[in-house]
Parts: sequence; structure tokens; C-alpha cells
Amino acid sequence: MRQPRPARSRDDAALPKRIGVRALAGGGQDRCAQACGAGVRPEPISAIAMNFKISTEPGARLRIDKWLWAARFFKTRSLAADAVDKGRVRIGGAAVKPAKEVRVGDLVAIEIDRLSWEVRVVGVCEVRGPAAVAQTLYEETSESRAQRAAEEQRRRTYREPAAALHGRPTKRDRRVIDKLSGGD
Repeated sequence: MRQPRPARSRDDAALPKRIGVRALAGGGQDRCAQACGAGVRPEPISAIAMNFKISTEPGARLRIDKWLWAARFFKTRSLAADAVDKGRVRIGGAAVKPAKEVRVGDLVAIEIDRLSWEVRVVGVCEVRGPAAVAQTLYEETSESRAQRAAEEQRRRTYREPAAALHGRPTKRDRRVIDKLSGGD
């Protein structure tokens, strides 16, 4: 048989009947906020970063594919390993294998979608964390930042000639192509 609900006390009368996302977003307080004190906010990023073990010692090292994944250059470790195998990642100017260990202070060159990154390793972390934590693992060089900005600007202003072409040419397009190429 079903148990009856306990009666609401006077302290509970101030609370909304149903505590959920809408009640909390609207400024309502949940029981924990009342007990702990009003205006409790989530922890800042620096406090979140404390939960991740980031080693900045000069002797700290980690596999390059794992470091690229933890620094959020690639979504998966297998994508990072593929990029390393294809020679798109270099440590100190030399092509490496995915098992190569990267150390704090190494200069790593990364090519993603024909955009080049040149970063100095500042820290290593075994696990992948939020973007704010991942950005503390490396420091981009000023030359790299300028080159990437110039490439992004060039991509915005330059229109790819084949971008307007979609699929097979129409009969009219074929006549224009034949006329320009000097065909029959």
C-alpha cells in the first residue's frame, strides 16, 4: 500500500513545490542552498583545474598522441595518432611516431586542416579536461599566431574557384566549357 506524503512544514512553504531547472533558473533556492547559504555559485575554472594533475616539471613527459588529445587538438587519440603517423606533427622539426614522448619545453609543430600551429609544451596531463584546462598545457608562439591569423584572413577573402560548382555540369555549362577549351 502507498505511504502518505508528509505534511509540508513552514520552512518548506517558502520553497517551490517542484524543485527543478526552471525553479532554480528563476531565482528559487533549493534545500542545499538554504542550508549552505544563499547565493552559492559554481566553482571557478582555477578550482576546476585543481582536480586535474598537470605536471609542469622539466622532466615530465607523455606520449605525443596522448598529449595532443589532452590538449584538445584532436577529438580522439586515434585521430591524433593518425596525424602523427602522416607526418603532420613534428617535435623540434623532426617527424615522430605516436609513441614518442613529449617533454615540457619541447617545440611542437601541428598541421590541422592546412593550418599550422607551433606551440611550446608547458605542461602534461594524463587525462583530457575542459578547454580552459587544456589551454594551460601549451603556449603558442607569436609567429604561429600571426601566420594562423593571416591564413584565416586569406581564407575569408579568397574564393575557391571550384566552390560554385555543384555536381555534374549542365548542358549549358558543357557548351561553355567546350567553347573555352576550343573543342567542337
